[in-house]
Amino acid sequence: MIKHWRPLLFTLFFVGFFITAPIVVLHTAGYRYNFLINKVVKTGVISLSSYPKGADIYIDNKLQNKQTPLVIDNLIPGEHTVKVVKDDYTTWQKTLEVVSNETTFASNIVLFLNTDTKKINQQQTLVSKFNSKGDIAYIKQNEKIIELWIKLLNKPEKLILRNTYTIQQTPEIQWSPDGKHIFFFIDNQKTATIIQTKTNDIKEVPFDKQTRFVWDINSENFYTIKNNIITYNLLSNKPTTLNFTADNITSYKDSFIGIQSSNNHTTVSVIDSSGLSSIITYLDIGDYSFIDSPDQYIMLKNNSAHKIILIDPNNKKNPISLTANSVTWDWNHDYSKLLFSDGLDITIYDINNNYFETVTRLSTDIIKLSWYPYGNSIIFQTKLGVTTLEIDDRDMQNENKLFDYTVDDYWIDKEGKNIYIIKSTDQTTEFLMRNLQK
Repeated sequence: MIKHWRPLLFTLFFVGFFITAPIVVLHTAGYRYNFLINKVVKTGVISLSSYPKGADIYIDNKLQNKQTPLVIDNLIPGEHTVKVVKDDYTTWQKTLEVVSNETTFASNIVLFLNTDTKKINQQQTLVSKFNSKGDIAYIKQNEKIIELWIKLLNKPEKLILRNTYTIQQTPEIQWSPDGKHIFFFIDNQKTATIIQTKTNDIKEVPFDKQTRFVWDINSENFYTIKNNIITYNLLSNKPTTLNFTADNITSYKDSFIGIQSSNNHTTVSVIDSSGLSSIITYLDIGDYSFIDSPDQYIMLKNNSAHKIILIDPNNKKNPISLTANSVTWDWNHDYSKLLFSDGLDITIYDINNNYFETVTRLSTDIIKLSWYPYGNSIIFQTKLGVTTLEIDDRDMQNENKLFDYTVDDYWIDKEGKNIYIIKSTDQTTEFLMRNLQK
């Protein structure tokens, strides 16, 4: 009996081996049977990473056995619903297309904490402004006395300056680009005050309403411009009168960049200390200011026309790299991408590849926008509040409302852990914060 079955069993095992072996090989190589199309197909891969790490991943509502960052292979080509979940954080979800023998990336997904807003201060103020480090300067009025206060990040508020106040106009305050000094001016005064906020050192500078005050964006200098240009060095504390005129000025390497207007155009020039100038380019008539830019470029904003202009002084043939309508903008951390908005569209300009990408278009005016320090998200402000938005426009763009009411201004710390806002009412000004990450 056994001898009779041996040939049959051998034949069955032999046939089974030649049937199953290719299936095992194909399965190992990433091939799967797609029951929707009744074909064997080569699978694809999804690669996921998130900020913060350690988030759970669901593929088509099935929990995966590992957390982010994670590469998930052997997925049938086609659309898959991907969800990234972490306790106490917002949920990210998107439908992604998986392609045979290719990897689909969803990198730098940002999850934000679901936390309440905290009040850190409340005052009756005339004006309040953040600096580049998150410190707040604000002015309080008490009958005919005004006071300048600062609230340094994570430190108690302190009084900086007290002055008489006899006219019904808001005093002017400007933070220096490095956030260490404040320019303070009242219209009825003959001087402006420069305050070093750490030491409370005060410097009085001749000034009036017809004088222009300019912080240098590239050095610890500032300028007053009227009939001539006087440069003040904050370190040496010495004023120097320059032997040329300009409507606006900033330092540039060992020289200056000056903006000079005539009846029909504006000239942008490199000017040395002796007053000799070399024209870089011509612009339309306008009120121009210098703004932060990569080292090899000069960036201007036309205040009267709401435009930004990026200039490459080393490009003699085509010095203007970018001209765009813009009311708000922000460079990413390495100055390779510029985020800007004309008020409705949000656009990214890749400076290295000269490439534009539209992120979204809104029906409500955009007041301010910023890169989130990490991941693939931006933050923007409208009259309806402050919102996060991911850049990835595949399927839907995940967004989260951080504040659902009108704010005056916001600031994000460099670690991306907290966002701070100024919110004014008829009676008071509130300084609030919300945790974005642990």
